[in-house]
Amino acid sequence: AESSYPQRLLSANLIALFADLYEHRQDSDDSIHFMGGGRAVDSSHSWVAALHSPVIRKMLTSPMLEASTRQIQLSSSDDIDVVPAVIRFFYGFSVELCGFQNAVQLLKFAEFHDISALRDQCSAWIATLAVTAAECFQIIEDLPFDKFLVARAWSLLESSPAELFDSGAWLECSADMVQAIVGRGLDCGEMSIFQAVVTWHEHQMTTAKKCTQGADEHTTDQQISSLRTQPVDEGCNKQACPSEAEEGPEQEHEQRSHDERSNDGAGQQQDVASSVPSPDLVGATTRSVASLGEGGALASVPGNVNAGGWGRSQHSLVELTNDVVPFGAGGLFGSTSSIGSGGLFGMAPSNSAPSAEPSAVGDEGSRCAGVVMNAFVVVIEEFTSSYAVRVLAREVGKVSEMDTKGNAQINFKGELGQQRVCKEHFPKLRVMAVDEGPCPPRATLLQSFDGLSFEEARWQWLKRETRASILELATVPPPSVIGQILFEHMVTAELHSCKRFLPIEDYASCLEVACGLKSAVREKRRGPTESFTGERRCMHCRRTGRCEAACSKSHPKGIVCQISEVREYVCNHKGRCSTCPHCISGPVVYRTESKHFACCGGSTGSEGCTARQHEFEVVYVRGKLLG
Repeated sequence: AESSYPQRLLSANLIALFADLYEHRQDSDDSIHFMGGGRAVDSSHSWVAALHSPVIRKMLTSPMLEASTRQIQLSSSDDIDVVPAVIRFFYGFSVELCGFQNAVQLLKFAEFHDISALRDQCSAWIATLAVTAAECFQIIEDLPFDKFLVARAWSLLESSPAELFDSGAWLECSADMVQAIVGRGLDCGEMSIFQAVVTWHEHQMTTAKKCTQGADEHTTDQQISSLRTQPVDEGCNKQACPSEAEEGPEQEHEQRSHDERSNDGAGQQQDVASSVPSPDLVGATTRSVASLGEGGALASVPGNVNAGGWGRSQHSLVELTNDVVPFGAGGLFGSTSSIGSGGLFGMAPSNSAPSAEPSAVGDEGSRCAGVVMNAFVVVIEEFTSSYAVRVLAREVGKVSEMDTKGNAQINFKGELGQQRVCKEHFPKLRVMAVDEGPCPPRATLLQSFDGLSFEEARWQWLKRETRASILELATVPPPSVIGQILFEHMVTAELHSCKRFLPIEDYASCLEVACGLKSAVREKRRGPTESFTGERRCMHCRRTGRCEAACSKSHPKGIVCQISEVREYVCNHKGRCSTCPHCISGPVVYRTESKHFACCGGSTGSEGCTARQHEFEVVYVRGKLLG
């Protein structure tokens, strides 16, 4: 008799096989090593790497250096960082993307070595991200080979000009990038574009000038250090400077008085001239606070700008504020180096400079946190005050009193008012400045707290507080950028504010177009290129496909309407009296109606009683830059 056996399907466990190959990849004679920084970063079987990358296959099968040395040199630190993840990808393991920067590094490595599977997955993941202006610039500059990502980055920049111009990345753009952006179809008016260009140009000028001055100061400091280390020959000095040899008693008395004045005030400053033989060289390194006219950055004479404010100077804003020490040693609002007689924010300079040293009152806890008298503080983590009041993050205030135990009385802005804060909560506060003057506005302190740079904070403050417009202070941007602005499509008021930036012939021509006397040669700026991102969204709970939470509950059965009817006589006869009008008219009918779900009896507004599954649909959302 014949016996039948069931058919069996046989297959190799490739996952376990490649896992074993990955564990012993360095012990194989066929392995190749990825070298970077003078060391072997990681290794792989040559045939595994060649299977994924045609570039590596060509290296190993042609008469190249990599074929003989069995080593592949990595040229950049980014490649060194991502090679372990790439090799895990070669052997079939899952690779987790650790943010935007990591995905960009992997994408560049995959493009250089032509690893198509890795390249496509990284590109698809980046395309789903909500990115900032800085990340869009990085995509355009570092990933020009990915046409889709570049087109999406340009689309986001065009459709979100407000977020673009308010970002710090805009101030750091190169001239070529700014020219390319201004020439595209931005979703805003020409005046907004021009103001952003002026702001960018002023920042670039200030940064370049500070770098130049920093290099000069570094060179001068090196010269001073070299002079201090050189032995001084008194005889040579007397021969080179006969006036010093013939110095009389009066000159010695003046020099001695000058030294005493220099060393006065707690003995913290040293007389550099006493150790350096060249007074001119020392004078060249001394930086003084620029007066900015007779009245400071903001004219201290109210109502009269020309008395000493912006109006009297014909120099650019960069030249005016270049030599100002950035708001003193107390921080952004410190009064050590006030601009003008009233300080940058109108605070009178105090007699004692702000110091990191704590006040005499209080113990070591207050000294560590930096909370002292007259300190402007911002709450970085919520806490409860001694008055049982909850103080949330980003509240601002000023320390008005310190007791003998080290606790502080802080006058917070707004409804909080005076609150007593124990020293245990001092690490939850950040000291922004120390000054005896009034506390600056909340928005002003929060700007410094949010991490704005010196230039960004100054520009933001100038936009709000200065008596003159930025356009009246700034210098003319490069012609290549100015030529991209469509001045002829501005209204007359906007065009008049830009008059000083245009040649008189061009200004007259644009004014004629604005007044409707002739047609414009250039067409209006085209609209932005819109980009949409499709995402899977549940039709019931509106959660996206990436959310792992359960869907909302529902009622499997419908709503039931129940009507109750009650008949009742108005009188007490109950229909027994033949002469009562109420009995003759009959009973009064009262009806009540109630609705509930048939499944659980719950009301119409109650939560569902049965869990249900997600039902997704594709929803397209217009892309926007992150602010």
